Amino acid sequence: MSHDYRSVVPALLIVVLPIIACTSAPPTPPPVSAAPPTRTTERQQALPEQLRALEVTSRSGVVVTRNTAASWAGTRMLETGGNAVDAAVAAAFALGVAEPGSCGIGGQTYILIRMSDGRAVAIDGSARAPLRASAEELERLREVVPPGRYLEGYKAIATPGTLAGLALALRAYGTKSLAEVVAPSIEIAEFGSAWSAALHAFIHNYRTKVQSSPYLSRLFLKDSIEVWDVDHVYCNPDLACFLRRLVASGVEDFYRGSIAAEIENDMVENGGWLRRADFSLLEAKVREPVRGRYRGLEVLSFPFPGGGATVVESLGILDRFDPGVLRGRSVDRLHLIIEAGRLAIADNFPFRRPPRLPDTVAADAAHLDTRAALIRFDRALTRSEVSVDPLSTLDVGGTAQVSTADRFGNVVSLTQTLGASFGGGATTGDFGFAFNNMLHGFEFKNPRAWAYLAPLQPPMTNMAPTIVVKDGMPLLVLGSAGSAHIAPAIVTAIVGVVDQGLPLCEAIAAPRVLWGGNTDDQIYIEMVDPITQEQADALQGRGFTKQTRLQFPASAYDLTDFGSVNAIFIDPADGTIVGVGDPRRQCVARAMDESAAAAPPVVLPECWRTLYALPAGAPPTPPPSSERRDRR
Repeated sequence: MSHDYRSVVPALLIVVLPIIACTSAPPTPPPVSAAPPTRTTERQQALPEQLRALEVTSRSGVVVTRNTAASWAGTRMLETGGNAVDAAVAAAFALGVAEPGSCGIGGQTYILIRMSDGRAVAIDGSARAPLRASAEELERLREVVPPGRYLEGYKAIATPGTLAGLALALRAYGTKSLAEVVAPSIEIAEFGSAWSAALHAFIHNYRTKVQSSPYLSRLFLKDSIEVWDVDHVYCNPDLACFLRRLVASGVEDFYRGSIAAEIENDMVENGGWLRRADFSLLEAKVREPVRGRYRGLEVLSFPFPGGGATVVESLGILDRFDPGVLRGRSVDRLHLIIEAGRLAIADNFPFRRPPRLPDTVAADAAHLDTRAALIRFDRALTRSEVSVDPLSTLDVGGTAQVSTADRFGNVVSLTQTLGASFGGGATTGDFGFAFNNMLHGFEFKNPRAWAYLAPLQPPMTNMAPTIVVKDGMPLLVLGSAGSAHIAPAIVTAIVGVVDQGLPLCEAIAAPRVLWGGNTDDQIYIEMVDPITQEQADALQGRGFTKQTRLQFPASAYDLTDFGSVNAIFIDPADGTIVGVGDPRRQCVARAMDESAAAAPPVVLPECWRTLYALPAGAPPTPPPSSERRDRR
């Protein structure tokens, strides 16, 4: 009796290949090159291990993100001839694969770009409120949300802006095609990326939320129940397929084509607001950065609806004080940083729309003089001294930061978010990503509120990608995760470099004291030298009574309260580019290897093409674009 095995083999492959692919960890595609070595400083050795930052240096380019795979994706663009914009966009796509709880296609993105010729732009890839969204219904939903939680589900979703923002940045300022910048993300999704201890802690903290979605739990949890161990190799073949589809059909398909239609069908079926009209009306905006001065340096940050004015105003207030106060180790240094942040946050996030937008007052000399004069070192300012008007209590967290610099003199600071971690927990089909919950960032009850829900409005956020310029050349490129703690963390890092003269790795690692923000009336203190118990007690005696004092060793999740500043320093003396990832979230800086060649193509077995529905003859890594734009 004869048997025809040809009918059996395909079925076996479909069963066996996913197991091989994502549980036994197929070999990672060879990187472009081995990462150049990292180093730390002697003074950092005295810090707890969790605060020891590593730096990389290069004369050709650096990428800093919160994930090894994403930093590799960015440097791959540099090593194959791309510029800092190409690297930032590639890293942003890769973060959506490797860090899917913080960002992705379903969210929003701010991009601050400074080109080598001095042009600076802010590309606003904000999510937008859907046309059909009802403030009354959303307020009813919010009333039953437990304290400290966010709106979730389909009704919390705003029209995603990330793809529009990334596409505009690439088209206007990059040199590579969409296929080229997405290629590393497809490889990461198919071959997998290892979970760090920080990512493991993050997913463990949000395990209940992930479990509530059958689709997300299947993607991120072992047997849809337990969190995988550290170093688990996470694959997302669904997202790989979606990215291939996106490359083939273009970003227009997401906003005006078949993808938009599929999302609309899902929204109708599950009670969401989004329709094809919302997608077709969304466009990324090119805005003017908010600008200020600090110690003779120019500061560029992200304008409204972002939180860059908070960074600019905080530094403007600090600029009114003797730098010796910030260089010292006294409690006055901590007091001053806290109060500058309090005043700036209050000015930038009032409940009612102010007569002048924060971007216009953030660098206004008379305004800064008035605010700085309020600060006194014998006691904390009262709430009424900080602001006589009510303040906004809205807050949306869950962010990721990318910083890039290239050998041509271009730099990019990019921050993206889903709103809350894993957004609203809603997904469409097997697209492989979660949608945002950015509608939580609106006010629904009082039409006089500045953030009151209106069709096509972007939500206000704290995200503040920032660039510092010295003598016409970029000096610092940085941004942070951390919701209301974003601006204070960025300001602390800038003060460390500019006022204290610290190397970048020490400025990022230095223990922080941060103001909690309008929704969290307390200070957060990392209890590590030079911050002492006596100083924390002194701050308490001055009126900063609500404190969270973090002792070390700390839990990986508690460290996230202190921001996550990913930064680049460009030495004015010789142009050396220094990159540092914040150790609090195990972020990763990667330097371009000047000797690197183009990455070898990844060759997949033909059976993978069947499993992932690849077009016949389609290479796993899209070929380079035949059009290479000269924007270096």
